Amino acid sequence: MEPFVSPELSVYVEDYLLSHRNPWNLKLHHFAVPTFLVSGLALLSFITLADPLHHPVFKIDVALIAEMGLGVFWFRLAGKFGLLALLFYGFLSGWVRLLPLQIILSLTVLAYVLQVIGHAAIERRQVSRVGGIACLSFGALFHFLRSTKIIALSCTFFALLQTGCTPKKLQPEFSPFQGQRAYQDVETYTQFGPKVSGTDNHKKVADWIVTSLKSSGATVIEHTASATTFTQKKIPIRNLIAQFNPDHKKRILLSAHYDSRDIADEDKKRKNEPILAANDGGSGVGMLLEFARSVQPQTLPYGLDLIFWDAEDLGRPGDPYSYCLGSQAFAKNPKPAGYKAAWGINFDMVGRKGTVFGIEKFSEAYAPDLIKRIWDAAKAVGANSIFGSHRFGPVVDDPVFITKGLGIPMVNLIAMGPDGKFPPEWHTHDDTMKVISKDVLQALGDTVLHVLKNEPN
Repeated sequence: MEPFVSPELSVYVEDYLLSHRNPWNLKLHHFAVPTFLVSGLALLSFITLADPLHHPVFKIDVALIAEMGLGVFWFRLAGKFGLLALLFYGFLSGWVRLLPLQIILSLTVLAYVLQVIGHAAIERRQVSRVGGIACLSFGALFHFLRSTKIIALSCTFFALLQTGCTPKKLQPEFSPFQGQRAYQDVETYTQFGPKVSGTDNHKKVADWIVTSLKSSGATVIEHTASATTFTQKKIPIRNLIAQFNPDHKKRILLSAHYDSRDIADEDKKRKNEPILAANDGGSGVGMLLEFARSVQPQTLPYGLDLIFWDAEDLGRPGDPYSYCLGSQAFAKNPKPAGYKAAWGINFDMVGRKGTVFGIEKFSEAYAPDLIKRIWDAAKAVGANSIFGSHRFGPVVDDPVFITKGLGIPMVNLIAMGPDGKFPPEWHTHDDTMKVISKDVLQALGDTVLHVLKNEPN
């Protein structure tokens, strides 16, 4: 037997033409061509669906169409490439069922054993019995590799039939929410002292938040502006925005304010001094930072934004629109420009011991379906003890300006009792870590993660 010598391109083309004179090869092509067309049509249909690049059959089709194009001129190398594509996308991803695959492999090997005999007859090669058997065996394997594109296309066809040409939906996944870590974040927040917008402590806590978000893998951008308080003092605005999957069109918003009240106007002493704001500021920050650590963005079929509002608590009592200067500035000039989200949840005073969240009336008017989802999620995770049925408000808070200004329906989770009053430590020097409960943070975190995990695609 003559030693194998790598042929020139002309020999490949000649051999390709010879193979097509074999009737078995032609019959196999009659099966493969329609399969290829079905795969091509499926590929085109995936373009109109959400996240086609995550769909294994889409990947198979891309690989095989490229391989078919390569196979026109260098089909043996293309066949080897097709085999790798079949093994990787077929076996490892589990899209090809074993039984159809075995049938296709068996029929193809048999067909190409006969094709080798056809080749020998056409080329009239004189070989010994041992050489002939070796030629048939190695030839069958060689031609099987060359024909892998047909097998893979056939398996794609079976996969398309079995999946109904429907792309697999991504299932959002999150690491478990850890209330203890959220509690520690609240504690760290209080250690910065009062965090009044425009002060050194405020800048330090903002920098700490940004560092923590980046360590969680978020893309962090800042929305800056200036505002005038009711005392006619000009202050800088620094809203912090953490984005996961920033390129996704569909977005979900979670928010909280991170500044603290500049006076203790509800206290009986030291009224003109700023407060630590463990609950009214720190609890929302702790929640968002823990959400950032929990998210696994590669599993999300949407983008997730965590926004930390600035200058929420510098208003004058009795003048609700003098509050929420950061969210007001964002609503007028959002960043990114034209920002939209499907829905949002705001966390304000959410960590107090014994908190039972009621239904805020502005939220109920604009996001009733989301309220139901949150309350249902609480029941599903066993956290319904922190969600009640009382209604209060409406409360003019950050969600009001985001909903009215940007059209984003939001639910405001904020501690207010059936009597319409905030907790007794609100805007006093008693708003410290002694009122914070890691169990409440845990229950609320579990509830919201359940909502995020079950967001419809």
